[in-house]
Amino acid sequence: MTGIDDIAAVSSPEMVTIPRSEYETLMSDNALLRSSLKDVEAKVEWFKSEVDKFRRMLFAPSSERFISALDSSQLDLGFTGVENVSSPVATETITITRRKGGEEKRPGHPRLELPESLPRVVTVIEPKEDVTGWKKIGEESSEYLARRRGSTYVKRIVRPKYAAPDGERVVIGELPLMPIHKGNADASMLAYIITNKFVYHLPWYRQRQMFKNEGLILPESTMIGWTRGACNLLVPVYELQKKQLLLSTYIQADETPIPVLSQDVPGSTHKGYFWVYFDPVTKTVVIDYQHGRGREGPTAFLKEFKGALQTDGYSVYDIFGRNEHITLLACIAHARSYQYL
Repeated sequence: MTGIDDIAAVSSPEMVTIPRSEYETLMSDNALLRSSLKDVEAKVEWFKSEVDKFRRMLFAPSSERFISALDSSQLDLGFTGVENVSSPVATETITITRRKGGEEKRPGHPRLELPESLPRVVTVIEPKEDVTGWKKIGEESSEYLARRRGSTYVKRIVRPKYAAPDGERVVIGELPLMPIHKGNADASMLAYIITNKFVYHLPWYRQRQMFKNEGLILPESTMIGWTRGACNLLVPVYELQKKQLLLSTYIQADETPIPVLSQDVPGSTHKGYFWVYFDPVTKTVVIDYQHGRGREGPTAFLKEFKGALQTDGYSVYDIFGRNEHITLLACIAHARSYQYL
């Protein structure tokens, strides 16, 4: 027979018995460690920003780079040990039940929290069918980060739910499609970030600072993920523009080098090439990226082209002079070059 101070599990595949004093100590330590964990997470975020800053100091273009003496004390986390303040108490025995084979649920990637300080623009979407006489039993709301000229706001979409009078059905308005599945970025925000990056040449960290000044903490990794998703959506547009260009009868072509960040050695770059194709009549421009400057890139790109191709004297283009469907034209700006003599 168990004592009145004992706690026993009635049905359990496994039982672990520990003294009550040890249990209370574990609970106290657990609370302290949870509190310390929040401080550690805050410091980790701060160190990530510091690492990004130092990386820019060392690897940014010379016009943006500066190196100063580092204070070693800044790298000290300043962690202190958690003192066990529990004192010995009378020993009691308790029983804790632990289920075998239980699978711990891992937390998923956290969704970007949208600050309450940002203004909200609410849109209510009602169900398509007539809900006259139906009872409203709740609503679902979704929030997306959006952009309008000069400011950031939150687009809130509210969809009321209605139950039929007979209680057999529940209807709700249909949620509009978003550019990124399960993302909370509106198309206007994606367009703003991409335009800043590729038209105005604003790096991610500068855009992050711009949003921070508006009260929005937007990590660089989030912007990169949004940009990657938006670029995938633009692939059909690129293919259509390429198809339109190749239907032309007159194209100009040239290639230019561009430094590309290397995935193998972080911080280093290798030389890639932008092959640029331009139709002077329709003003259509298509850029084809290649790792090198060989003939493989233009040969594959222009395999279906029929017409006049105007280039400089680079020898790679000579192969098109032997193509029965392509007339190779010299560049007037390079006409005096020895390559054409």
